[in-house]
Amino acid sequence: MANGYIGYSTFKPNFKPKGFEATGDWKGAAANFGGMNFSFYQGQLRDLNADSTMASPNGSVFRIGYQLGKEYSTGNNSFLSAGIKPYLQISASVAQIPNRLVNTQVSSAGLVFSPGIQLRFSHVYLAASYDAGLYMNTSWFGGNGKLNLGKGYVGGTTLTIGIENGFDLLVPKVFSFKGYNVKKKTYRKDNGVKFDMNRSEFYREIVYTTVTNYSRGERVLALVNPFWGVGPSYSFRSLGKRSAPTAMTGINAGVRFWYLMIDGFYEQGNMGIQDETNPNDILKTYPRLRDYDFSFQVPAKSYGGRIGLNLTKFFALQLNFKQDQSSKRQSMWGVPFTRVNAFYTMGKTEFTGTPNYTYENGQATLNDFQAKNGITQSVENNASFIPQTASFQGYGASLEIGAAFFTATWYTYNDAPIVDHMNYTVGANIPLGRIFHSVRTRLLL
Repeated sequence: MANGYIGYSTFKPNFKPKGFEATGDWKGAAANFGGMNFSFYQGQLRDLNADSTMASPNGSVFRIGYQLGKEYSTGNNSFLSAGIKPYLQISASVAQIPNRLVNTQVSSAGLVFSPGIQLRFSHVYLAASYDAGLYMNTSWFGGNGKLNLGKGYVGGTTLTIGIENGFDLLVPKVFSFKGYNVKKKTYRKDNGVKFDMNRSEFYREIVYTTVTNYSRGERVLALVNPFWGVGPSYSFRSLGKRSAPTAMTGINAGVRFWYLMIDGFYEQGNMGIQDETNPNDILKTYPRLRDYDFSFQVPAKSYGGRIGLNLTKFFALQLNFKQDQSSKRQSMWGVPFTRVNAFYTMGKTEFTGTPNYTYENGQATLNDFQAKNGITQSVENNASFIPQTASFQGYGASLEIGAAFFTATWYTYNDAPIVDHMNYTVGANIPLGRIFHSVRTRLLL
């Protein structure tokens, strides 16, 4: 886990030799630790010869690879250091890239060879590569090979900005926790039909017996001391199926201790909203618009908080495991270096501008569509009714490795249900207190 990051990443595939083009950059996230790289990208493509958005399917690419290369660096402290690393990454990849809107799977599997360069400045990473992918169709029946644009050669470029996990600042230590594995099994016995003399009625007697077995066991976790931090964040979502893209920058402050994650955040930018209108109704009203939708972006500022449960520690030390008392004291306040959290979020959003529809004259067309179909306009179906401020709540899950994190969150608005949405966020809670202590210690030495 040393010398790694979680970051925001874009992939610009080149489909023009196949008669298609990517509709903007495909957005995603990447994690790199010890040379192992994990990444995913989502986006849209379009037939160069088509005049309809029916020819604008969505695509996705997943990669797991390893980087061959050596970093040349200067500086002994991660906060006061820099490095450069030329590399060749070899990745196994799965892609879903259809050449039209389809309801069937058109998956491809292949290898991607990515020569690139990585720059590191303190806790910030910049990586750029050219990706040469060779894919084969993985569906051998159903004749869907003709729908698969991903098979064959797919080239493109990737750009990533990542935030270091703070390995040397958080100093994880491996602990072995002694205790008992707990297994419970419930048995059911049907004693048949009996007669109750007091009530003068028949009843069926069923007896349940639970047997609990204990066996010696242990759990192993890499724990760090509780910490707090502040860092940047970036929320995003790709242009996709009836959805406008999201791009919001912000700042996050959080603490990690015991089983809890607690964050406060602020972000601003363009919030992308998906159109929920039935596309068949649009086609019936405007046959010549083909696959038109009413997705839009809206400028916004959001601020709020998150509180969550550390599932990694919970499942390791609480679920079906009973710790020894000495083991409990060891793990009481510690936080796993690698964590999966489930969380609840709430806060407010200020909408600072007018909606920008994906398609030209979107607001006017939406008003006309609703009038022709007898739809009563409200904040549930028309962006022009969005209030200046609305409260939100939501839920999500996060992957955290050291100080860096990646979250997926679903937001709902009681005051403005039309802007309910889902997005991804990458960011960090950089342990500033430990950085200051480390720098001060080195200066004194």
